[in-house]
Parts: sequence; structure tokens; C-alpha cells
Amino acid sequence: MLKPSDLEYATDQTLLAHPDFQVSLSSGFVHQILNGIRPTMYTKTNGARNLVSGMTQDDLLKYFLDEAIKIYNSASYFYYYNDAVNSLKSDQDKINRLLQTFPCFGELQKLITILSDPEVNSALYFKTNNNDLLALVNSVVEMRFSKNNSYRKYIDKNGLTESVTPNGKVVNLFDKVDKDIIDANIAKNVQVNHRAINRCLSDLMSGVQLKNQRNEYALDGTLFASQDIGVRRENQEDSVIILTHPDNPEFKFLAVADGVGGVEKGEKASSYTIQKISEWFTSLPKDAFYYPEQLQVSFNNRLMEISHDIYRTYNADFNRIIAGSTFVGAIISEDKTIVSSVGDSRAYTTDGQNLNLITRDESEVWPPSMPSSYITKEVLDDLRFNKKGNIITRCMGQPLQSIQSTIIQNQDYIRLIVMSDGVTDLLSTDRIRFLSLNSTPETLTKYLVDESLQYDAVRLRGETPEYNGRIPAGKDNTTAAAFIRR
Repeated sequence: MLKPSDLEYATDQTLLAHPDFQVSLSSGFVHQILNGIRPTMYTKTNGARNLVSGMTQDDLLKYFLDEAIKIYNSASYFYYYNDAVNSLKSDQDKINRLLQTFPCFGELQKLITILSDPEVNSALYFKTNNNDLLALVNSVVEMRFSKNNSYRKYIDKNGLTESVTPNGKVVNLFDKVDKDIIDANIAKNVQVNHRAINRCLSDLMSGVQLKNQRNEYALDGTLFASQDIGVRRENQEDSVIILTHPDNPEFKFLAVADGVGGVEKGEKASSYTIQKISEWFTSLPKDAFYYPEQLQVSFNNRLMEISHDIYRTYNADFNRIIAGSTFVGAIISEDKTIVSSVGDSRAYTTDGQNLNLITRDESEVWPPSMPSSYITKEVLDDLRFNKKGNIITRCMGQPLQSIQSTIIQNQDYIRLIVMSDGVTDLLSTDRIRFLSLNSTPETLTKYLVDESLQYDAVRLRGETPEYNGRIPAGKDNTTAAAFIRR
């Protein structure tokens, strides 16, 4: 494991030998964290290069995360306990004195807020958000490797304490960094797209996806996803993934999970479901895709296992659902597509002319055991206004004994779309069909989500005791993902 003192010694020696390297020092560190360690970045003088010869990318990232915490802690200590600061009467004068000594403190406050969030994996976050990584590295370089680095001893003495984060919580951030790096290494198994960065995957695994107001993703020229928190919701409870398989990018996966509304941990159930099924997909041997019937059984068994895991973790000790989620996902193999679902998130296909609903809502208002193909467009559109329409009869987080699933031929469709009810409650069948047929691949999911946010749905028959007359736009989280056949 890298010793901080060894890295600092090697860097100091390099700057003594090559002073002009100071201007590119931060970018050099960022490049190493993201792309691999370059021993030749460090001078051979006085054995400097040898000291860091075994350094890994994670070692370097951990150094900068730990040092940022130490600097932040030291700045806080300076503000509250330094006599020269406390002698000042004005709060603004104290802040000015703090920023004179620790000019990076304002930037560090923002970064510490991200780093301390229990729902965000800091290692994955900074690896996939280059601007924030550069800000982090710049802050540390400014305090540790500037020509005037006299504050090193002060930082080392006063920085190794628990942190009082900007939101007032006391947290041991050093322990969180250690755990995040371990978890990030586990997640490496699903960093699968070798031709492009899969930001959808990195946002999902780091926890950032649930934090953003809006997400837009694209992958491989065939997979697209959009989601928005909605104008009437404070929390994002939908999770989404688009993936290609690491051994053959022609095998693809897309899925949406919608945390059950009104329960305490709906977002945890949706995120856990998508994370675990993504890990399963990327771990499949490439030969598995040539046997779609067997793959369907494996897919559904894994979904039932994940549902049982959520049940045992959150719900088994209660008489109600604490954590629950819908799920709809599709695996695209060589010539067949497997679609499986739980709850009322839906999958549609279009052949360029017709729109076909592939899944059946598992809800109180859906006619029992009736396939989607038997329900007319008029009945389907009216169901969304039923006041019990969002009461689902099954969800991830229950001890499920079966999964709704079907296999369709790839040649029978040109576009496949999976959506949460934040979209399908607002858009009629005709409107979904129109957007599916007339949107470009890059804009399809975006338009589906945008229209769900902009226009109320109005029932032609008006309001009755059993039916709402209007569904307000943006009433729920909205998520859509699509696969476009080339």
C-alpha cells in the first residue's frame, strides 16, 4: 500500500528536478487516476521513482480523497480554535482569514458534501465526474505541493479527526473512503463497455443516478435512456440501466425499476434490483445467449433471488412493504429478446407501424390473468385514470414464486421501449405510438419523458367516483429506456 509520505517525497523530488512540471501536476495526477499509473512521471533522483513503483490507481485516488478530508478538517479546526481568528470580531473577517489561509476551503465544502453522502460511492463518483476529480486534486495540490507548503505539518497534526460535514453531521470520512474503494473494485466487474464510457452504469453504481434531477444516457448507438424526478416529487425512486455484454456488445440489456410509492425505502429497492441484475448480466458467459429459453429461466430465477434478498433485508420483520419496486427488463440475444416484469412498469415494441404492449400490469385494476394483447386501446387508456390504478399486486421485495416473462423474435420489432408508470400514466397509447414512430433514436426517450412532464392527461369521459378526470403532468418520477435495432 502506498505511504502518503512516499508519494509526497517522490513528487517533491520531481518538482525539484523539473520545476516546470508544477503547471501540469494536477492534470498529471488526474490522468494517472483515470488511465493508469505512469512511473516515468516521477524522477529517478534520490530513489524517488522506486518509492512509488508499486502504486496503483486506487492508491493514488485514496491519497487525494484522504488528503482532501484532512485539509477540510484542518481548515475547520483553524476556524474554530486558532487564536488569531478568534480575536476577530466580525464573522466575515473570520471567513476571510480562513480563505486566506485555506483558499480551497469553499471548493472543498462542495466536494465533502458529495464525499460524505451515504448514498454515493465517492470512489466511483470521482472516477466518473472528471471536473470534480480535477477540483479535488487541485485543492490538494494547492495545499500540499505548492512552493509554500508550510501547512503540511499543521494539516497532518489537525486533519486526522472525524469530520463535521457542511450539513452538520459528524462522520468518519476516512472509513467511508476505504469502504467506497473496496465497493468500487467489486463494481469493476460491471464496467463493461470497452468502446465508450457507460455513464448510466457508473451513475447507477455510485448512487449519483438517484441524486440528479435529470439524467440522459446513450450507449453503443442503439441504447438510450432518459429520466426526470418530476415536477411534483422531491425524491428520485426510479432506477435505469442500459448495458452491452463485455464479451459481445451485440448482446444487450435494458431495464427500469420504479420504487413503490408511499413506502420508506422504495429507491433502495429499485437501485438494488437494477445493480444486482446488471452484475448478473455482465457475468454471463457469452455462450448463454445462444440458448434463450435457458437464459430466460436463469433471468427469472435471479430476479426472484433479488426479490427475496430485499424481502429478507427490509420487509420480513414487518407486516407491510418497507422496500419495494417494480421491474421491467429485456435481454437482447442473437435472434430473440427476453422480456420480464414485476408490477406495472411496461415494455412496448413497434415494428414501424404498430405499437405492441408486451407486458401485463400486475395491478388491482388490470383484468385478472388477461394478456395485454386482449385489452383494447380504449380500455388500456382508461385504466390509467382509475383511482386504484397505481395499487400493484406484486413487486420486487416480496417472496415471489414466479416472474411474468415472454420471448419475442428480434425480427418482429425495430424498437423496444421500457417505461415506468410516470410515463405510461400520462401518455395515451396513440401518443406513445406517435413518438415511437416519429422520433429519432437519440430523441425517443427524451420526448417520452418530456411530454410526461409538460402535458396533463385528461379523461374523455370526465371524472367519476371511480375515475380521476385529470392526471397532472410530472406527477411522478418518469423514466424510459429504448433499444433501437440497426
